[in-house]
Amino acid sequence: LEVVQRMMRAFSEARPDIEVVVRSFPFSDPSGGVRTHQTDVALVWAPLDDTGLGLEPLLASDMIALLPPDHPFTALDAVDADALAREPQLRISGRHDPVSNDYWNFAAHREYAPASVGATITGFDEMFLGIRAGRAVCPCPDKLASSLPTTGLAMRPIRGMRPAVVTACWRAGDRRPVVQAFVDCARHAAKALRE
Repeated sequence: LEVVQRMMRAFSEARPDIEVVVRSFPFSDPSGGVRTHQTDVALVWAPLDDTGLGLEPLLASDMIALLPPDHPFTALDAVDADALAREPQLRISGRHDPVSNDYWNFAAHREYAPASVGATITGFDEMFLGIRAGRAVCPCPDKLASSLPTTGLAMRPIRGMRPAVVTACWRAGDRRPVVQAFVDCARHAAKALRE
């Protein structure tokens, strides 16, 4: 995401004395390692369970549906979230964050009835394989979709699903200057993109 590149550049300029180690985490950890103390601060997608976390919303992203190329919804200009909720979903292996899980699996659009699970995944490779194989549909932030290898997938805007939000995340109560400097850089980078 452009906001990540801008934020990393701004933080490196503001705090050249701090070594930044960039890490990716499996889908099962929507806090990006903050909750497990593997990271001090992360850029994550909200909504997620905010218990024990400090969160700074940065940049909203409308949602698109990633679909198998032969799915009937590809004939539509846009797809309703309620219709997508009735399709087989991807289950994240080991996910224990009910807020995040409910959002990414359209739970509110099924009145929180259980989802039909088409595939269980841990990350992007399995996600793409499951969708391409016709096992499931998946929501994706439009700002993220353009940077993913979506060849062989159909994409349609989703109507009626609230945007996902790129969010700075840290442990609640962590007031260390380096953490707050990182959040400030993220805030300013996102503001510059919105203007």
